[in-house]
Amino acid sequence: MKSVFALAALLAGLFSAAAFGQQAPFYGQHLSGEYGLYDQSGARVCTVRLTDQFNQLRETFQMDARDCPEPIASAARWELERGMGTGRHQIAFWSGGFTPAWRGAVPSREAEVWVGEGSDGTSYQLRPESERPRAWLRGEPQAQRRALEQANRLRPGDLLGVYRLSPRNGYPRECYLTLFRGPNGGGRVRVEGEGCGPFANADRFRYQQGRVVIFDRRNQGVWGGDVRRPDGAIRIVGGDRQIGQWELNRLGAALPRTAETVTMETLAGRWTFEENGARCAVTLLADGRVDAAFACEDPAQLFGSWRLEGDLVVISDSSVFNPSDIWRGRVVDMNTIEGRGTDVMVGLPPRRVGRSALRR
Repeated sequence: MKSVFALAALLAGLFSAAAFGQQAPFYGQHLSGEYGLYDQSGARVCTVRLTDQFNQLRETFQMDARDCPEPIASAARWELERGMGTGRHQIAFWSGGFTPAWRGAVPSREAEVWVGEGSDGTSYQLRPESERPRAWLRGEPQAQRRALEQANRLRPGDLLGVYRLSPRNGYPRECYLTLFRGPNGGGRVRVEGEGCGPFANADRFRYQQGRVVIFDRRNQGVWGGDVRRPDGAIRIVGGDRQIGQWELNRLGAALPRTAETVTMETLAGRWTFEENGARCAVTLLADGRVDAAFACEDPAQLFGSWRLEGDLVVISDSSVFNPSDIWRGRVVDMNTIEGRGTDVMVGLPPRRVGRSALRR
């Protein structure tokens, strides 16, 4: 008996929504309700009830047409079939096999009715008896959804910013993750604070199909979460059984990226260049020169000039006739510029400048 329960539990897990990752189609919530089934003479035959209860395995919705004549009475599932644009898809009732018990299409754009034949050749009309299906046939929910998707569409840079970490349904931690673009344009992560859990070694991120995946320096996956935008804010929610459920909540607006805030004048001043634990004081002058402290070693002692390309700071060496770019860094915030060296070699023995930063 125990083995039977174990097998049942296993099958339940295999056929669960989480296992399949299948969401109910958008139309289900709009087309559910009562419909009248009419014959060719216009006489009402019976009532058909379409529900929004989605069958994950068969990928159709449940229905009740038991008061109708066969073969429709045996139909237990319904769906919209691909084909005729938004709101005018064919609707089909299924009882089993490869042929639907009834299939109907919308005869014209203005019609608020499906017309079709049963598997026995009898013609019927299916007429909605509530406003939601009629609105669907007019295309109103589809238009609203497209407008909402367009309004909430993530654009380049929308995810950048400072996020606070929280366990799912728990108190926020004093841990903050900054998502920013690295000097080569890839997504980078900076972690500050305490109680960061699995995010302590986070280093970079990728965004694909509504999901953010965070990696460490070895490019090993640390955590992944889905992007949600309640009331215009950004939350990233996800996790698994091993690391638990976590969410990242963005604080305020995105990182400063406007020409008014990131300029040579606002970035000019005294900075500390950090690489591999070594530190050196450098000054970025508003006229494009770099003044490095006398005690600086390579590469900072080679810094001679700098320029701004959008939010990318590019530093060149002090050569008068043929200066070379030796470092590029992205402005994370007005006190931090994260970057790394170009392909130019510096020092003895020659080496490329590694990951490094300028900090106020």
